[in-house]
Amino acid sequence: MSSLLMMVNGPQLPTTTAGWAVIGAIVVIATVVPVVAFLAGLARIGPTNAAMISTLEPVVTWGWPRCCWGRLSSRSRCGRRVDPGGRAAAGA
Repeated sequence: MSSLLMMVNGPQLPTTTAGWAVIGAIVVIATVVPVVAFLAGLARIGPTNAAMISTLEPVVTWGWPRCCWGRLSSRSRCGRRVDPGGRAAAGA
């Protein structure tokens, strides 16, 4: 939905420093930290084991809110269905 709105209205970039700080934090937390952690694990346990362990990411993504809040939101349930489909399409 957000992609469709952006195509119609154009991108809405943050106008404040706080908005850019939030985007920077999202980039660091969601991208840089996982990549650095994966590469560190790759050096420690080898590529085969690192690849096998990284396949647990969807399970952890689904299970974490379940453990924290005892339920899944409708958005989480939708993401649980979309993620494997995207992975299958990328591998095809």
